[in-house]
Amino acid sequence: MPEAAPAIRIVLADDHPLFRESIARVLSERGGFEIVAITANAAEAIAAVRRHLPDIALLDVAMPGGGIEAIAEIRTACPGTRVMMLSAYGYEHYVASSLRAGAVGYVMKTATMDYLCAAIRMVHGGETVFDFSAGDRPSGRLLAGQESPPAHPSDRSLAINPRELDVLRLVARGMGNREIAHVLGISERTVQAHLVNVFGKLGVKTRTAAVMQCVAAGIIEVEGPQKQAGA
Repeated sequence: MPEAAPAIRIVLADDHPLFRESIARVLSERGGFEIVAITANAAEAIAAVRRHLPDIALLDVAMPGGGIEAIAEIRTACPGTRVMMLSAYGYEHYVASSLRAGAVGYVMKTATMDYLCAAIRMVHGGETVFDFSAGDRPSGRLLAGQESPPAHPSDRSLAINPRELDVLRLVARGMGNREIAHVLGISERTVQAHLVNVFGKLGVKTRTAAVMQCVAAGIIEVEGPQKQAGA
């Protein structure tokens, strides 16, 4: 019987006690996550990262000392730690500043726990995940790391990254998660995480709706006779 994957080790930083304790409790109960430190400000978060060398630093953008300001020090102290921002604000300048400082994830506090868990797993696996479900959303060009985003953000579908598009193209061909996992050489769990992330970005609840929105935007095409994508 194969051994279970090691839990993803997380330092959580937020200045609201009830919020951070709730997030820590739910992540711990979900399984696959280990909260190694809970902190209330940037200085404590940096110290905790230096001490614990976690996989993920999950930082509040607006905590005392500044979550964005802590990113560079965390990356220097522990290059192996991947930084995600957890924020009540979807303003483009916050997201852009986080990207430039080295964050690889930005999740709104309005996201569901399923979305947050999927985002953490994807960031841990090397993906970049940015949730633009509220406020001003950066365009696809900003996601690509360009310094100057367009003045008018494009459709939500431009936030979909290349691997997510690979999954959606196979969904459009009628494939289930197991088939997609086999074709792309990834796990079914990763396929599901990609789909959860796409649903959050597009504001949809089904595979069919996600495919149709991307087809309508012209970023994917249905190859050959279209099969039912499934709900």
